[in-house]
Formats: sequence, structure tokens, C-alpha cells
Amino acid sequence: MSYDMDDDEIEHYTMRPSRQGMKLKIIIAFILFMGIWGMFRLNTPWAMKGQLVVKNALNQEIAFQSVSSWYEHTFSGTPSFIPSLHPSEGEAAKKVTAPGVKSFFMPVFGKALIPYSPTHQAILLQTQANALVCAIETGRVVFAGIREDSGYTVVIQHAGGYQSTYGRLQPMQWKKDDWITLGEVVGKATTPKGQAKGNIVFALMKDAEYINPTDVISFD
Repeated sequence: MSYDMDDDEIEHYTMRPSRQGMKLKIIIAFILFMGIWGMFRLNTPWAMKGQLVVKNALNQEIAFQSVSSWYEHTFSGTPSFIPSLHPSEGEAAKKVTAPGVKSFFMPVFGKALIPYSPTHQAILLQTQANALVCAIETGRVVFAGIREDSGYTVVIQHAGGYQSTYGRLQPMQWKKDDWITLGEVVGKATTPKGQAKGNIVFALMKDAEYINPTDVISFD
């Protein structure tokens, strides 16, 4: 006597993960977790850059609409784990409008010693000694040199009318019209004589007007 499985049963057994596959995924997840944990215990340049990438990834908002579209296209259904995309029956979906706010890569771990204000548009950040300072977004160098108020300074022009300024850096070989990619090291923070911590000056402009960097960047 033969028994033919229907489509639902075939799908059930096809989609059910094997015990060996689950064990492999758990092992891989554990290795990744330990690798990231170990990276945050180190203070080397490559580890600090990796820490910046991880922290910025954790601060990024999830594009639920994109996830939903991908899931529906791939699996022919909308994911139930995104409840906000499932309005209750009879409730019309409402489009939320808000001023566009762009988020940027965090240039360095640090705390503000001098915060932004209308009279002091650049913030002073305290960092680890010789901390790596990274570009918040891809852009073109429009200035690299010494300024009286901020020492060695690099200014980068970004798309959308944004411009970022990094001051009090240890000198590097950047020059005007160089191209810097997102997350690339712009320089290292200077360490004032007799102090254990470093610091940098950071400013952000939008359409030639200074804006508060903490509105678009989450500093430590």
C-alpha cells in the first residue's frame, strides 16, 4: 500500500531544518559572537575600526518596508514578525511624513567636552589617545592643512550639501580633491601634553549652514 504525501506535508518536511544544520548554525553564531567580543577587548587600530562599524550597524534603523518586500517576493507572503506592516482590518494605512534626517557613520568614540551651540558650531570630543578618526560619509577633500583654531584639519564635501570638518588631528598626507570613502581613516586624534586622553574638533554643515552633529550622529 503506497502513501502519497500532499503538498502541505511535502513543504513541511522540506522546510524543516536538520539537527546537524542547526548545530552548525549555533557553532557559527558562537564563533562570530566570540570574535566580536574579543575585538571590543582590543585597542589596536583595526579593532577600533571594527568597533566603529559594529556600533554604527547597531544604531541604524531597520528598513522594515524593504525587508517586507524582499520576504514577500522570496517566500510569497508578508512576514508576521513585522506587525507594523499588518494594519488591523478596516483600519486605513496612514503615511507618516517627517523632515528627512540623514544618519552618518560615527567618526570616533568620544564624549563632548564642548557641545554644539549657536555661538560654538564645532564640538570638542574627548577620545582615547591616538584614536582613529573616520570619515562619516564618502566625499571629496576640499581642505587639508593647518588652521589657527583647530590645528591640522581636514574638510570633506559630501553629497546632499553636507560638509564635515575634522580638526586637531595628527597630520596625514591628504590633499585637496582626494577622495575619501565612508569609514576610511581621516587621521588620529591628538593627545594634549600631559594628558592621557586625546581630542578632536568636529563640525558638520548642511547647505553652507552649521548644524548640530548630535542630531544625526550617535556619539558614545
